[in-house]
Amino acid sequence: MSSKVRRSFVAISIAGFFAVLSSTMSKSPTLPLFAESLGIHPAEIGFIASTSTFVGIFTNVAAGSLSDRYGRKALLRAGGPVFATAPLFYLFVRNSFRLAAVRAYHGLATAIFVPVSLAFIADIFPERKGEMMGLFSSAMMAGRMTAPLLAGTIILKYGFRETFETCWLAGIIAFSIIFSLNSSSLRQKSEIKTLSFIEGRVLLVASFEAITYFIMQAIETFLPLYAGMLEVSASEVGFLFTIQILVMTFFKPVAGKLSDRIGRAPSIIFGLITTAVSVLGLSFSSGAYSMMLSLICLSVGVSFVSSSTKPLASEIMGPKVHGTALGTTETIKDVGQAFGPVIMGMLVKFMGYERSFFTLAVLPLLFTLLLLALKEELIISQNNKKGFIDSLQQ
Repeated sequence: MSSKVRRSFVAISIAGFFAVLSSTMSKSPTLPLFAESLGIHPAEIGFIASTSTFVGIFTNVAAGSLSDRYGRKALLRAGGPVFATAPLFYLFVRNSFRLAAVRAYHGLATAIFVPVSLAFIADIFPERKGEMMGLFSSAMMAGRMTAPLLAGTIILKYGFRETFETCWLAGIIAFSIIFSLNSSSLRQKSEIKTLSFIEGRVLLVASFEAITYFIMQAIETFLPLYAGMLEVSASEVGFLFTIQILVMTFFKPVAGKLSDRIGRAPSIIFGLITTAVSVLGLSFSSGAYSMMLSLICLSVGVSFVSSSTKPLASEIMGPKVHGTALGTTETIKDVGQAFGPVIMGMLVKFMGYERSFFTLAVLPLLFTLLLLALKEELIISQNNKKGFIDSLQQ
């Protein structure tokens, strides 16, 4: 690895930390508390919180595709100013409509930054995609883990204005790093157009990651209520979620490195089965310790799947359209993440928590069977990483 490539990777990872720190601080726990202080109804708060996710669904693939066409630098620099300005707009919010608009605008920055950064990493690490994407994801997760504690402390000691100003400072740092990235290491524009017939295979690969995030978001939403039924306190649940994030932060680069060595398919299969086991464990949980083991298992499963699907998607599409592949993967992941709590809420209403968890556990097993059935069509040999497009042309 050349020193220039190493510096570029470190820079994009630090930018990722501060970008996610800024975005998450404005959301957790700030958003619901700030909305409540404005007299916004709880029903509206749920919609406002989801706006950034829906923006991501429609923006990820567009940003990735545009970066293939016009270059990574152009797209990263297009998203950078949003990080530097969005937190300041919260200071002028006085009603639910304005708050939803600012959340959508803030979400636009992350929706551009993440898939384009992942495509950039795939460009510069063709043989180590899994490991380096995992390290980048860990840097962002560190920002996500730091944000709630920092935001909560500032709100308690000072107020919302100071919290949003801190978000703005983090956004300015991310913005500055993005603009300082070495231009020669960023992929320049390409004349190659996206090959739409390949995207169906990328959608299928992305669905493996989407189902794990579907399950994880469903659990994160309803576990506090389920834990209350088992007399597990709110503080214990908070500790459990902290452990979950720490495990994912540690395991993503480890899982990615293993994926680079042993292949994408075994890693995805292991992750899906581990995810299923974790959800089954929750259905039999009797207290905080058994829940902790299940959440650790869930974190390992999600880490193995997500650290393999993105490299695989980029390998299927080939190096000329990394952005499209990774943008599509992020979009499908966001869809799964958005619908997890909705479906889980319906299951809980009609089946109760234990049966709902059991039903969720079946889903990754079904996707495992699907992967086994289609493995030969989807998985690229570790000895031939030129991409599915190249193999069609031979």
